[in-house]
Amino acid sequence: MSECKPSQKNGPVSQSGLSSISKVLNLLLSAFNLPRKPAPKIPPFLLLIGAELRPGMSGRELAANIISKMESEAGIPMGDIFGDGPNAVKSLILLQANESVKHIKTKARVSSVIKPGSVQVTVVGANAAGTLVASGSNTSITENSGIMS
Repeated sequence: MSECKPSQKNGPVSQSGLSSISKVLNLLLSAFNLPRKPAPKIPPFLLLIGAELRPGMSGRELAANIISKMESEAGIPMGDIFGDGPNAVKSLILLQANESVKHIKTKARVSSVIKPGSVQVTVVGANAAGTLVASGSNTSITENSGIMS
């Protein structure tokens, strides 16, 4: 027993990479992490209504939200510095937010796909031979693209 040193780690626990309590805890916590569930599906009519009610992106509003969070949650004062003029960090946040919004609005692409069978068509009419009734649906995958505004 006298030749054993406290710094030497022998045995099955140290060989498996579980030499510290933090590694053991991380292993146990990772066993309980469940994969995220997909977002709930929003009905199409609510998407249409919601799209019209959104105000759009604003760099100034984004900067105001960030500055407000920095003051309220992080305790970082963002007002003007007495004697030094405007707060440079506040100006930097506004500049960064405006550039981020501009980049998204000018560079971002939106892609969507319409799966086969999801667009239903019904035709009703008449001619000299009598009435005509027909129905159908899209048979191939249709891709749409758009821009962000």
